[in-house]
Amino acid sequence: MNIALIVRIHDHGLPATQAELVAEMQDWFADRSDGKKMPDSRSIRRRITPIWRALRREEA
Repeated sequence: MNIALIVRIHDHGLPATQAELVAEMQDWFADRSDGKKMPDSRSIRRRITPIWRALRREEA
């Protein structure tokens, strides 16, 4: 997921909200796992939050 996240941010920048980014990562997991054994949105958000905060701080 971290590599997919980095590529997404590099290619397209950050989305407007963290929720959008979580949803995109959920879709990424779903595409790769056929909907089986994928983390819930809370788990994904926990991983994304420190990255989101660090990048948003740089934009301010």
